Amino acid sequence: MPKAKNKGGKGARRFSVHFIRLASALDLARYLCDFTQVSMPIIALKEGSKYRLFAEGEKVGDTHIAYYVESPSISRYAVYTPPGPSQNEHLEMVDRHGEPDYKAYQMELVEFVSRPFSEKKIGRNEITYVRISDPRPLITALMHKGISNETIDKIYTFRHKGETFVGTFDLMSSRDDPQWFVYAKMDFEGEFGFFRYSSATDKAEPTNAPFDNQFFYVRAVNLAEAPPGFVPEGTKVR
Repeated sequence: MPKAKNKGGKGARRFSVHFIRLASALDLARYLCDFTQVSMPIIALKEGSKYRLFAEGEKVGDTHIAYYVESPSISRYAVYTPPGPSQNEHLEMVDRHGEPDYKAYQMELVEFVSRPFSEKKIGRNEITYVRISDPRPLITALMHKGISNETIDKIYTFRHKGETFVGTFDLMSSRDDPQWFVYAKMDFEGEFGFFRYSSATDKAEPTNAPFDNQFFYVRAVNLAEAPPGFVPEGTKVR
C-alpha cells in the first residue's frame, strides 16, 4: 500500500533563503521587469511594523538568494515605468488594476501570511568570484543575450570599500556548483538604472536617460551590499 504524501509541517521540504538588500524599490522593479509582457510577482512578508518586499534570485548550493527592500505599507499592484521622453523612471504602488499602458509594466504583489522558508547565510566559499579586466565585454555579452531572448538582461552593481563593481551570475552557461559570479571594477559613482552601449564608439556607460535607438541596453540592479563573501581580487582556487 503506497504511503500518503506529507502535506506540510513536519517532513516538509526545507527551503533556505539568503536576503540581499537592494538600493531602492526601483531596483526591485527593474530586477523583475525584463521588458516582456510577463512579469514575476513581488512577494511581501510583514515583519514587525514593516513589510519586506522581495523576489527570488539565484540558487547557491541549497540556498536561494532573495533580493529585497523594506516598505511601511503594501498595495495590490506595482506599476513600473521606464525612463521616457516625457517622464523619469518611476514606480507607483496602486490598489486598482489600471487601463493597459504599453509604456508601463504592472506587477502583482503577493502577501505571504506564513513564512515558507528559513533564513540561512550563504557561506564565504560557496560563490566563486571571477574578476575580469574590462567591464565592456561583460555588459555586451549580457546585451547580446538579452537581444537573443527578446528581453533586456540585467547586471548587478555595488560598492565595496569605496570602489564600484558590476557583475553577474549569468555569464557562464553551467549552473552547477560552485556558482560563478563574474565581475569587473568600473569607474563611476552613484546609482543608475541602465547601462547603454554604442557599437559605433565601442563605449559602455551608465545612464538614466530615455531609451535611444542608437544604443543597446542592459538593466542595472543596484545592490545596497556586496554579494556574500565578495573578494575584490577574485577567488583563489587551491
